Amino acid sequence: MKVEIDKVEKQTPEDIYKLGNVFVAEDNNLYLVSHLENGGYCLVNLTLNQVVAQVRTPLDLIEKEYRTTDKLIDVKIVRA
Repeated sequence: MKVEIDKVEKQTPEDIYKLGNVFVAEDNNLYLVSHLENGGYCLVNLTLNQVVAQVRTPLDLIEKEYRTTDKLIDVKIVRA
């Protein structure tokens, strides 16, 4: 599997932390904003295959996890 990445122009925290978005953090790991079965939200570290944050609302996710170095990206997964 190969991941193709393009950076996106919009970079507000609200844009980055929308459900289903993928961003790259300062540690160069890729993170997916996801929804939990219990109604909460989480960040999934796609690089390490780990859930790294679980909160009740998207705003809580921004307040807890947002860093100014987070960059929204457009990800396409293709077969290698």
